[in-house]
Amino acid sequence: IYNISDKEDQDLALMNFLKSYPDNKYALFMQAFNAKNNKEYKKARQLYSEFLKIYPKYAMANNNYANLLSDKFNDSEGAKKYYLKALAIHPQDQQALFNLGYIYSQQGNLHEAVRYYQQLLHCGCLYSS
Repeated sequence: IYNISDKEDQDLALMNFLKSYPDNKYALFMQAFNAKNNKEYKKARQLYSEFLKIYPKYAMANNNYANLLSDKFNDSEGAKKYYLKALAIHPQDQQALFNLGYIYSQQGNLHEAVRYYQQLLHCGCLYSS
């Protein structure tokens, strides 16, 4: 499926794969990921939401869903919830730490923003987007 360059063909192949393996974690994740990349934001929101009901401890899906909520639906409160879930799974998740710091700074909560940025620095690496 990764090697298929045409997006529509890729979606069809993924759909057919999911008919045979309806609970395949990676195929379900890829379905949501592709929807976001194809700018089908409402579809991606629904797919990530459904995915996270089945696989709530998948840090990357929590991050991607949080990014989608923040960037495309202007839902910073919803995004914070999913970044925090990602951090509960992976406490040094650079993307979640950076984005939480950013959201808190945008909301004027500089104390919380600095706290997450400091955690990011203590991870021993700097996040680059």
